[in-house]
Amino acid sequence: MAKSEHSRDDTVLLSTLRDLVQQLERLSAVVDEFSQSPASAHPVVLLASAEAAQALSPQLRSCFSHEINLEVPDVSLSAQILDNMIDACSWGGVQLLSDYTATLSTKTAGLNTGDLQLLVSEAGRYAVDRCLLSAEKGMFA
Repeated sequence: MAKSEHSRDDTVLLSTLRDLVQQLERLSAVVDEFSQSPASAHPVVLLASAEAAQALSPQLRSCFSHEINLEVPDVSLSAQILDNMIDACSWGGVQLLSDYTATLSTKTAGLNTGDLQLLVSEAGRYAVDRCLLSAEKGMFA
């Protein structure tokens, strides 16, 4: 979408975010007044995420004091992550094989660690479902 299509939404979001931060600052000052341990000793962390920070308006980005850019792992790191996740899975003492992680990592290029975790979790769930279905059909009798 073009930047102009987001300008109204960005303005509302920016205004709301600034209002909330101001309210939080006022609340922190009140807590500091009446508490033996100041609120600044227990800071509130405000986190946000975006698919592409560059797509956000500069005014919105200026509301945050720090910015962290998480890159998508390369194929070799992705293979290591998949190896670690798959090696951690076992059912009944049988370790799952991780022979295909190199191939899988090339086929899943562009996925971040959370996406890879979801992939492994879903694959495990489907494997359990298949085992249960096979057991119901008497294939393991």
